[in-house]
Amino acid sequence: MVARFLLLEVDVASSPVPVQQAPRWQRRPDVRRGEILDAAGLAFAQNGFKRTTLADVAERAGISPGTVSHYFGSKAALFEEVIAERLMPSIEIEESSLARHRGPLWNLLEQLLRRFWERAWQPGTLDLLQVVKVESSEFPESGRLLCRQLGDRWRKLYAAILLAGIKTGEFRQMDVKVTARAISYAVLGVADKVSTFGPYDSTMPEREVMWQAVLEMVSRYVLARPAKAGKRRIQVSPLNGARLGALSVLVGAALLSSCKKNAPPPAPPPPEVAVVSVQPQRLPTAFEFTGEVQPYRRVEVRSRIDGIIEARPFTEGSVVKPGQVLYRIEQIRPEAAYQSALARAQNAKRTLDRLQPLVKENAVAQQDVDNAQAELSAAQSALAEARKNLDDAVVRAGIQGRIGRTNLEVGARVTGTDDLLTTIDVLDPIYVSFRPTAQQLITWKQNPDASKLIRPGSSLSVEVTLPEGTTLARTGKLDFVAPSLDPGTGTQEFRALFKNSDYLLVPGQFVRVRLTGFTQDSALAIPQRAVQQALGRQFVLVVAKGDTVVSRDVQPGPWSGNLWIIDKGLSPGDRVVVDGVQKAAPGRPVRAVALADSALAGPEETAAVGGSAGGNVKPTAGTTK
Repeated sequence: MVARFLLLEVDVASSPVPVQQAPRWQRRPDVRRGEILDAAGLAFAQNGFKRTTLADVAERAGISPGTVSHYFGSKAALFEEVIAERLMPSIEIEESSLARHRGPLWNLLEQLLRRFWERAWQPGTLDLLQVVKVESSEFPESGRLLCRQLGDRWRKLYAAILLAGIKTGEFRQMDVKVTARAISYAVLGVADKVSTFGPYDSTMPEREVMWQAVLEMVSRYVLARPAKAGKRRIQVSPLNGARLGALSVLVGAALLSSCKKNAPPPAPPPPEVAVVSVQPQRLPTAFEFTGEVQPYRRVEVRSRIDGIIEARPFTEGSVVKPGQVLYRIEQIRPEAAYQSALARAQNAKRTLDRLQPLVKENAVAQQDVDNAQAELSAAQSALAEARKNLDDAVVRAGIQGRIGRTNLEVGARVTGTDDLLTTIDVLDPIYVSFRPTAQQLITWKQNPDASKLIRPGSSLSVEVTLPEGTTLARTGKLDFVAPSLDPGTGTQEFRALFKNSDYLLVPGQFVRVRLTGFTQDSALAIPQRAVQQALGRQFVLVVAKGDTVVSRDVQPGPWSGNLWIIDKGLSPGDRVVVDGVQKAAPGRPVRAVALADSALAGPEETAAVGGSAGGNVKPTAGTTK
């Protein structure tokens, strides 16, 4: 570890020329150890200590899990090494600095604090601290590992310097263990807050100003007397000094509360948060799906005969009427076949007319007359077919609708019905199809009211949002439900019918379908902003007994207006933090007020949950109605 730190401290001007890295199996153990620590830092920062496994680290490092276990033994030992590498890569050198130091001990303490501050800002360090804070309530192991490193290494180093300064009279009398721990957590706490809220707080001072405020706070608390005249003093404005000093003490106290310390500094008053007390209620719900617009009817235009297209009198994309001429195909062959069939039919008719009078005189056999009659019938059938083929040389529209593009132009040869010439779509009315999943269908069918709404012709209201975000002014009605699921997707096709006189809906268009009319009994709903997301999970902060905040994972369900129905994770009577989430943290006490009494509560939220929220927030210690 010392070797890796010394390599990082090499002057940039004298850095060696990069060389080609050796294959992974040939690298030195210390290099491979460093690669594992780098991979572990990324894995812990992204997934958290609880969810990260040695296999995840091994996959990132490109090695086997057995190699990770060989170097570090367990996940806890690996996490502790990652914390040590991030915050104290040269702790051995710094622990021996006190014996070598000559001069004021404050200079040594300032140098070490500065190094600690800079290491806190290294990529991934603050992410690891965030992991510890998020997981500390449900998985305190990560918090204990961090506290062990900070308590056993940095606290001892700071305490040794403080004790030496007290002996020389440079530092005032104090409990060096408590002060050393407070200094460590104050530095980390301020760095974490600046990183978290800096992008959202335009009044947040710069990082260097915050460092000067932290140093000013420590110097005023540690030094036994003011600095001598002429000695450098840290200049911080009174406003920023007071503000940032209070922030440092506040963060240090908050972080100290997660570790088991013996003599904590005085805690600030609990922050005020707005809460709602969730109660079961009947709420309207809506469901959204992706829908596809389909024509009400689509007709394929084909030719029954083959030949060369001589004319195409229609305009592509226009509205055509029944009987309108679409294509003209050459008529030479159909005309010739028609004339041949006509002549045959006329000849058969004359033959029959000659034979019929002769039957009465027994001049011809009855069989000859029957054969002539059969020949006439066959000739007339051939004539009808030839006339149909001649008529089909002119292709006409069968229905009224919007015609599409032609697939064959003038001069192209049509080989028969295999060639699709064009299509005609009926667009008013029009269909919109959507596909609920099998799980959603089961949920609906288990609810008697919902099962009635998903039948064709029901009162279910189907709304459509167009691709640009506007909602169609009219609603549709469900008119078809597929009898079976699609085995490829596990969904069932639903289809709604819409009027479309303005042709806003076009076949092939994808829209958002919203189904309204459903209700959910005994629903527990909270404002959407109360649901937090971190490390791949969704959770809320709940004010438990004693007005202490706890984190609770939830599984959100459908929406009801601006409220989010929670399917799993909450119980009736839970007090959920809605406003002031940034001031609350798991394990910290708060002062809870009802959301209806908060200036940030919207009218819809107040009407939906505020009326019961205020009455259900019981006035316990530190809580007001």
